[in-house]
Amino acid sequence: MIFQALRIHETTGLRHLKNHEQSKQLQPENSNLDSLLVTTVIIVLNKHFNKIIYHHTYQIIVYVDKQFWVQYTVVGMNKWLYYK
Repeated sequence: MIFQALRIHETTGLRHLKNHEQSKQLQPENSNLDSLLVTTVIIVLNKHFNKIIYHHTYQIIVYVDKQFWVQYTVVGMNKWLYYK
Protein backbone atom coordinates (compact mmCIF):
# COMPACT_ATOMS: atom_id res chain seq x y z
CA MET A 1 0.00 0.00 0.00
CA ILE A 2 2.82 2.42 0.81
CA PHE A 3 4.42 1.84 -2.58
CA GLN A 4 1.13 2.60 -4.30
CA ALA A 5 0.68 5.77 -2.25
CA LEU A 6 4.19 6.89 -3.22
CA ARG A 7 3.47 5.91 -6.84
CA ILE A 8 6.50 3.65 -7.17
CA HIS A 9 6.57 0.09 -8.42
CA GLU A 10 6.72 -2.60 -5.77
CA THR A 11 10.04 -4.05 -6.99
CA THR A 12 11.60 -0.58 -6.93
CA GLY A 13 10.44 -0.04 -3.37
CA LEU A 14 11.72 -3.44 -2.28
CA ARG A 15 15.09 -2.74 -3.90
CA HIS A 16 15.32 0.57 -2.02
CA LEU A 17 14.49 -1.19 1.25
CA LYS A 18 17.13 -3.86 0.60
CA ASN A 19 19.77 -1.22 -0.21
CA HIS A 20 18.85 0.67 2.94
CA GLU A 21 19.24 -2.48 5.05
CA GLN A 22 22.63 -3.19 3.47
CA SER A 23 23.85 0.35 4.04
CA LYS A 24 22.95 0.10 7.74
CA GLN A 25 25.06 -3.05 8.01
CA LEU A 26 28.09 -1.49 6.34
CA GLN A 27 29.15 0.77 9.17
CA PRO A 28 29.44 0.05 12.85
CA GLU A 29 27.53 2.12 15.41
CA ASN A 30 30.31 4.72 15.65
CA SER A 31 30.31 5.21 11.82
CA ASN A 32 34.07 4.73 11.63
CA LEU A 33 34.84 3.43 8.14
CA ASP A 34 38.36 2.41 9.21
CA SER A 35 37.15 0.11 11.95
CA LEU A 36 37.64 -3.03 9.85
CA LEU A 37 40.97 -2.07 8.33
CA VAL A 38 43.70 -0.54 10.45
CA THR A 39 45.91 2.24 9.14
CA THR A 40 48.87 0.00 8.31
CA VAL A 41 46.64 -2.25 6.21
CA ILE A 42 45.28 0.81 4.41
CA ILE A 43 48.83 1.86 3.51
CA VAL A 44 49.59 -1.64 2.22
CA LEU A 45 46.38 -1.60 0.15
CA ASN A 46 47.19 1.80 -1.35
CA LYS A 47 50.62 0.56 -2.43
CA HIS A 48 49.04 -2.59 -3.87
CA PHE A 49 46.44 -0.54 -5.79
CA ASN A 50 49.23 1.54 -7.29
CA LYS A 51 50.79 -1.64 -8.70
CA ILE A 52 47.71 -3.57 -9.80
CA ILE A 53 44.57 -2.20 -11.43
CA TYR A 54 41.31 -3.98 -10.67
CA HIS A 55 38.44 -3.61 -13.11
CA HIS A 56 35.69 -4.74 -10.73
CA THR A 57 34.96 -4.13 -7.07
CA TYR A 58 34.42 -7.83 -6.38
CA GLN A 59 38.06 -8.46 -7.35
CA ILE A 60 39.20 -6.05 -4.64
CA ILE A 61 36.85 -7.72 -2.15
CA VAL A 62 38.35 -11.12 -2.90
CA TYR A 63 41.90 -9.75 -2.51
CA VAL A 64 41.12 -8.04 0.82
CA ASP A 65 39.38 -11.17 2.12
CA LYS A 66 42.30 -13.44 1.18
CA GLN A 67 45.04 -11.13 2.45
CA PHE A 68 43.49 -9.62 5.57
CA TRP A 69 40.47 -11.83 6.39
CA VAL A 70 38.10 -8.86 6.23
CA GLN A 71 34.87 -9.24 4.31
CA TYR A 72 33.04 -6.41 2.58
CA THR A 73 29.94 -6.20 0.43
CA VAL A 74 30.23 -4.52 -2.96
CA VAL A 75 28.39 -1.48 -1.63
CA GLY A 76 30.60 -1.37 1.47
CA MET A 77 33.81 -1.60 -0.54
CA ASN A 78 32.61 1.09 -2.94
CA LYS A 79 31.96 3.40 0.02
CA TRP A 80 35.33 2.58 1.53
CA LEU A 81 37.11 3.28 -1.77
CA TYR A 82 35.19 6.51 -2.24
CA TYR A 83 36.25 7.87 1.17
CA LYS A 84 39.86 6.72 0.76
